[in-house]
Amino acid sequence: MRSAISQAVSTILVVAGMLFQPAVQPLFAHSIDDVTKALEERRAGIQTLRCIAEGEETFRAGAFDHVLNDGFAEYPPGTKPPVPEKDQTFPYAYGCLLDFPNHRARVEVRMPIHIPKSISFQQSLQVRAFDGEVHRLLQPRDLKASSPLNQLFDNQPQPFGYNSECAPLLACGYLTPQLLPQNVRHGMVSAPADQLKIARNEDVGGISTMVLRADVEAGSFYDEYWVDPSAEFRVVKWVRFTGGQQHASIDLVYADRTKDARLASFTQTQFWEGKRTEVYSVKVRDWTVNPPVEKSNFVLTRESQLMLLSPEQKK
Repeated sequence: MRSAISQAVSTILVVAGMLFQPAVQPLFAHSIDDVTKALEERRAGIQTLRCIAEGEETFRAGAFDHVLNDGFAEYPPGTKPPVPEKDQTFPYAYGCLLDFPNHRARVEVRMPIHIPKSISFQQSLQVRAFDGEVHRLLQPRDLKASSPLNQLFDNQPQPFGYNSECAPLLACGYLTPQLLPQNVRHGMVSAPADQLKIARNEDVGGISTMVLRADVEAGSFYDEYWVDPSAEFRVVKWVRFTGGQQHASIDLVYADRTKDARLASFTQTQFWEGKRTEVYSVKVRDWTVNPPVEKSNFVLTRESQLMLLSPEQKK
């Protein structure tokens, strides 16, 4: 009898334990659909944008190889370009005017450009614009530096391009960091939900973020977008991995934690073989949402001391 009572009590305790044990918490409290919906709403609220920023660009000592070997200058096989012994820091200024519905962009950058086969740089102002049909470029007539911007673009997108100019695009809720004007048709779209997956949670700058991973069909690289669930999933960090190693990152800082806060600053870092090679540290002076724009704002004309390059010159 006592055995039967003991067995009954044990059964009750087991059942009670099953009923009252805490529920298993899901690994991620939000879904991809939650993220994409919030970012769609953010993009919908920003039809046009003016962003003006300034800061500095630093080239790290002993880490120039990737800059000089990726098409900027040619060296005989088996040789290495000259490498500086000290960090070199230069002023950097950036401005953009974006018209998202009409896929138009104007970008002005004052930055150092590498002079081929040397450890020297030349400060250069370059203005690039895409009016929805034609891409045009203004640059100094006496520019001696070697740069991919010197070539005459044929308005064909380079689908995996990026640079520090991508920060405003990320801040507007676009998960495709490609803001160069010749990429603007391709870049002003966001990765669809079926190309994203939640990879993990990470803390960055005191913010608990969700890390989204976007796999790319071509190449051995992928992108990560770190979003802040407490601020409508805005992007606070973007990272690109190539061959399993971190290749570039952009960290974004906003003026406050509200969902519509302006972008206050951003830092872009480039890596080569695990080492930092270039760092852009930039503060935003002007972040104006939905300023009035005209098509003429995106059409470049000849200016003194500047050379105009455009596809019309091929005709």
